[in-house]
Amino acid sequence: MVGLVPLHDSVFYQIMQSTLNRAYPSGLPSNQVLTQFAMPYDNMNLQDVIEATLVQAGYPYGWGEYVATNGPGTYSLTEPYGLCWLLRLDAQKPINTSVSLSVAVGSGSMTPITRLDPAQTLVYAPDLFSWSKTVPLGRVQSGVMTVPSRWPDPNAVWMGPVANANVSAPVGEWLLQKWVWFPSNGTYTVYLAGDSVANLFIDGAPVVQYATVTMPGSGTAYLNEGWHLVSISCINQGATPSPTGVVLSIQDSSGTIIENGSYHPVVGTQWQTSGYINPVWTTVTTEDDMRYSWWVIPGSQITSQNVQLQVSVTSNSSGQSPQVNGIWWYTVAPWNWDYGGQYDLTSMAPAPATSAPVQLSEVVVR
Repeated sequence: MVGLVPLHDSVFYQIMQSTLNRAYPSGLPSNQVLTQFAMPYDNMNLQDVIEATLVQAGYPYGWGEYVATNGPGTYSLTEPYGLCWLLRLDAQKPINTSVSLSVAVGSGSMTPITRLDPAQTLVYAPDLFSWSKTVPLGRVQSGVMTVPSRWPDPNAVWMGPVANANVSAPVGEWLLQKWVWFPSNGTYTVYLAGDSVANLFIDGAPVVQYATVTMPGSGTAYLNEGWHLVSISCINQGATPSPTGVVLSIQDSSGTIIENGSYHPVVGTQWQTSGYINPVWTTVTTEDDMRYSWWVIPGSQITSQNVQLQVSVTSNSSGQSPQVNGIWWYTVAPWNWDYGGQYDLTSMAPAPATSAPVQLSEVVVR
């Protein structure tokens, strides 16, 4: 057991890496394991100074900086190297206005930054949001919500972010995620419906976009056998609370349903929800009607710590302009906690379906 004494950073890192190597030789998501070391009353009985050490070390997503903005313009920044830079823009945008971001790294030219659907951020920073078990609302044919037209799977389960979401839920945006086991190499078909509208991604790649109850969507993806991260964003539109939910079915090339939200224990992990991630300040129709948006600068572009960030806005015909409140700038830390040497999808995936569940409740240094 580690003694209750302050540890030098490099020694602490070595102990942590050794612990993870011994406890999780299959390369499980060490970023989840590390959470225990940041808790005041954790299983290791480490003193609270460890929490401060982890924050300084950049856990879980890396270093964070709030960039205060005074409207459009160019801002000179110095940011640490990392696997990527992830930005959350806080802006209020009147109808038919927009905000765009560009960056020049080092002596490079100004380049537009890629905007993400918030469900795609999980590929870059899996712990960016807090997660809890989704609320099952009932099967598609149970009458709890409208049955999507031409739905192929009567056993699919509507899922929501809060209890009784099929009756009434806040307007705004929420997320779903699950590591799904795909049993063989091949093409899979995904069916999706959302109330009001939903987007689905597998390993961060878009598969179904803008699926509603009256116009459900479908898409195909060729996937190798193994665990893949399925993430969904859903917007409950309107100005007042109303029902919301998401339903999906994934089938293989033979037509066998491998996932539909029905919580089969043998599948492995469970569906999780972030709850509401986006503050609402106006009537919600699209993501632009909410305050936050997410952007990424991939590691391949991080060639210098010196950055020029350009914020541009477009006004509408009435002369209204967006109000840019500020930007949170996250640097995803390049620590070698995972066997992949980074926060990559392979090392974050659960153990194979044939393995016994791995408990993340205790880590012991021998």
